[in-house]
Amino acid sequence: MKHIIATIMALSVLANLAFAEQEQVSKTEWRVGAGGFYAQQDFPIFSSNSVSSFGDMNAYGGYIIGGGDYFYKRLKIQLFIEGHFGSSTQGGFSTRDGWLKFGFNTLSSENPLYINIGFFSDSNAQGSTRDNDRVKTSANALSLGLDGWIKTGEKLRWEYSADYDYIMGKEYAYSTGANGFAGYYSSADGSYGVRASIGFSYQFREDLFYYVKLRAKYQNITYNPALPTANNIVGMVEIGIGGR
Repeated sequence: MKHIIATIMALSVLANLAFAEQEQVSKTEWRVGAGGFYAQQDFPIFSSNSVSSFGDMNAYGGYIIGGGDYFYKRLKIQLFIEGHFGSSTQGGFSTRDGWLKFGFNTLSSENPLYINIGFFSDSNAQGSTRDNDRVKTSANALSLGLDGWIKTGEKLRWEYSADYDYIMGKEYAYSTGANGFAGYYSSADGSYGVRASIGFSYQFREDLFYYVKLRAKYQNITYNPALPTANNIVGMVEIGIGGR
């Protein structure tokens, strides 16, 4: 019996030591940034008020982003919203993206690795309102991924993230002139997306840091079984400032 009690006490001490660095008060981290993007996407081509096929579209421009993280021990909640604005081979181009993640840290607080589950949503619009030829697409997904950082000094840390998006619903809509928009909505059918980023942040004051990151997004979407699969690729460079 004494051996059992001693073993339990030893395991309790080891557990307390292992999780001691996680026992800290909650904290938040915010970021605001801006960047540039280049996109190659398949957008619906419509004629006579119907979509007949998809066409290649190249777009470029800038974007702004803002959001942050809330940390409590090993748990994390992350929320970000961004907007892209630019030009494309089909006219004007704009995108609105947003995501919400719930994460659990599987490593240390110094160099964490969060396993996340969450939601991702994006919507795109291209074309000219003047000519009444706008086309819109959107997708909503359940995401699973990871993110974290590796500190290489008191002020510098290397950051990374990767997410797989299982697209639950997506839609395209096209302008019909005075009648507004008509479109097609479909639910989950194997469409998916992948997002990833890598970069660094540098703390130049006790409570402030700047960051730089490279980002990429890929989507394989079947908007309509009667149409070819759309393949969308976006590359981004982002810089910004944040606080801890």
